Amino acid sequence: MENNEKLLINGLAGRRELFGRLAVTGAKNSILKGLAASLLFGDRLTLTAVPDILDVRHMISLLADLGVGIDSVDDGYVLDPTNIGHSVINPTMAKHLRASVVLSGPLLARTGQVTFPHPGGCVIGKRPIDFFLEGFRLMGATVEDCDSAYKLTAPGGKLKGAEIFFKVPSVTGTETFMMAAVLAEGETVLKNAALEPEIIGLGEFLRQSGARIYGLGTPTIRISGGGLLTGAGQPFRPISDRIEAGSFIILSALCAKDVVVENINTDHLDALLHALHLAGVKLEVTPTTV
Repeated sequence: MENNEKLLINGLAGRRELFGRLAVTGAKNSILKGLAASLLFGDRLTLTAVPDILDVRHMISLLADLGVGIDSVDDGYVLDPTNIGHSVINPTMAKHLRASVVLSGPLLARTGQVTFPHPGGCVIGKRPIDFFLEGFRLMGATVEDCDSAYKLTAPGGKLKGAEIFFKVPSVTGTETFMMAAVLAEGETVLKNAALEPEIIGLGEFLRQSGARIYGLGTPTIRISGGGLLTGAGQPFRPISDRIEAGSFIILSALCAKDVVVENINTDHLDALLHALHLAGVKLEVTPTTV
C-alpha cells in the first residue's frame, strides 16, 4: 500500500460466515532466493508460481540492471543470465529491498567481484552484515569499505572453499554462502546452519540443476564447488508461504463455516496445527490442505 492508503476491515461480530477455498501463494523468502540463484546459471531458467509483490519487482529490477534478461511467462519468469554486464548492485534500487544482500554471494562467485551497499528495507529489518563480510574473507575475498558501499574481490577471480560457522543460525546467511560455494573452488562447510524449509527448497533446486550440496535440513551443509548450473531441468517453484497459510487457517478457525486452505505443505505447519488442535479447533489435514 502507498502511505496514503488504508485497509478497512468490517468484523463479523462472532458470526461464522466464511466459506470456500483459499489457495496459498509462493513464499516471498523462497522466490527472492530463487531469483538470486539465477546468477549461478550458464543458461536460461524458469521460475513459476511467482507472487506479484513489490519485493519481487525490486529483485527483478536489480537483476535486470545487472544484465540478466527477463521475460514474463504465465505465472512466472524466464531468466537469461548469460550476459551479465557488471557486478555493482544498484544502490538506489537496493535500498528498497533488504534481501538485496543475498545477491552478493552468487555475483561474487560468478564474476570474482561485487560492490554492494548496506541492504535496505524497513528500519526494524535492517541487519548487520559483518558476518557476511567475515564469511567472504574466509573464502579468500578482500573487502574494501568505500564510504557507502563495500567492494569485494576474489583473488584470481575465484572464491575458495572454507569452513564457516554461524554464531547465530541465519537463513539469509546460510542461503547466501550456500550459493557462493556452488561456484567456489573446493569444499565449503557451513556449520550451525539455519534449518528453515526455504533453505531446503533452494538447495534441492540447486542440486537438481547440477550443484553438489549435502546435508540439507541439518545444521551442517557441505558444498563441493563446480561450474555454472543448467536450467534445463525442472523450473524453480517456491515453497508455499507459511505466514499466509497460517493467517488463513487462524482466520478460518475464528470465522469460518467451512474453509479449505490449499496449495500448502502441512509438514511446515506442525507447530501451528498442534496449537490449534489443543485449542479445540476441528481440522481435517492432508499433505497439501487444511
